[in-house]
Amino acid sequence: MISNVWERVLLVRVGGIGPSAETGTAFTVDVDGRQYLLTAKHVVAKLATNDFIEYARAGKWVRLPVQVFKCDDPTDIAVLVAPYQLTTAFEFPVDTSKIAYGQDVYFLGFPYGITLNGTNVNGTLPLPFIKRATYSGTVPLNAAKHSVLILLDGYSNAGFSGGPIVYKDPSSQSRDYRLLGVASGFQPEVTDVMKKHPIKSRDEASAQAKKQPWR
Repeated sequence: MISNVWERVLLVRVGGIGPSAETGTAFTVDVDGRQYLLTAKHVVAKLATNDFIEYARAGKWVRLPVQVFKCDDPTDIAVLVAPYQLTTAFEFPVDTSKIAYGQDVYFLGFPYGITLNGTNVNGTLPLPFIKRATYSGTVPLNAAKHSVLILLDGYSNAGFSGGPIVYKDPSSQSRDYRLLGVASGFQPEVTDVMKKHPIKSRDEASAQAKKQPWR
């Protein structure tokens, strides 16, 4: 069951109503009895230190004042402090030490702002999409602050930014999923490994062939 995760995931909107409004994903974590909201820093890049976001609940947008703490570049994570608890507080360990190379991980969010019907499943909150990927490794970002870039082999869409990346401890019988990181972005195309050659017309190709010495 991944319900200890999806009931923490929120569809958020920044910029209010209009062409400047942007949607993304955020999720809650509990630390020392206090609940915080995590998302990708680029989702809330336009917010001031004390500002507001909106989140979807019961088919409406609810205005939420937040205090914003943005991690230093290049880490794409922001912590939002809300005035009240937003979601359930099921066990959700923040622990990256149990991940194994090549194992399945999952990331949750709202691609293009699309939601699933959460009626009788997720209370008044919309249900996020869940996607699977393979954990491929990490690349150091900021050694002093123990910040790393998590590399996943999977297919993502715009809108998953800010969502949780989770996994199960393969050595444990626990049904709870653990937090691995925060979804930031995706590379839609790999770098070309073959040199590209311009397409030539028949006349150009014929002229070039005549210049080549016979072997």
